[in-house]
Amino acid sequence: MGVNYHFEKVIEDALEAIYHDNNEADNDLYTTSLRFRLLREHGFDVPCEAFYKFKDEEWNFKSSLMNDVQGLLELYEASYMRVHGEDILNEAISFTTTHLTLAAATLAYPLSEQVTHALKQLIRRGLLMVEARRYISIYQDIESHNKALLEFAKIDFNLLQLLHRKELSEICRHVFGSFFSSEGCLD
Repeated sequence: MGVNYHFEKVIEDALEAIYHDNNEADNDLYTTSLRFRLLREHGFDVPCEAFYKFKDEEWNFKSSLMNDVQGLLELYEASYMRVHGEDILNEAISFTTTHLTLAAATLAYPLSEQVTHALKQLIRRGLLMVEARRYISIYQDIESHNKALLEFAKIDFNLLQLLHRKELSEICRHVFGSFFSSEGCLD
């Protein structure tokens, strides 16, 4: 929701602790994928072998995963953190794209909106403030949302927007002010 810059040290410490916690055997698809994505995004060397437990005897992704839309959505995002040679993540992109596309039409809002948007544009490829604004609108419709966090995110977004407007106004005043004050004519 665009407020992470307020908590950089806390986030860094939490990710460090998560990275060193090797007890991920019981994690579900969502947790494993989220852990993988966040650690990779922050420069940790995390092996993709964590996803092997979601494969069946024929080395395909388990069919039971098709019903876990939240897990598929997070695996979809995580799979784009792949590096050359990580075939399981290439397979994950194909698997999740297929099943998320099929599921999107039958999902209720706000999950349908999250899936549709993710298939168009990954979270990490969007502009931070644009993605924050979009997600704040979705998050407020999630029944289990944290009211204090939501209010904080809205206030922070509005304050940043005001600051950006002020800065843009000052830049425009400086640029155009000097432009029009130089003898009032164009060369």
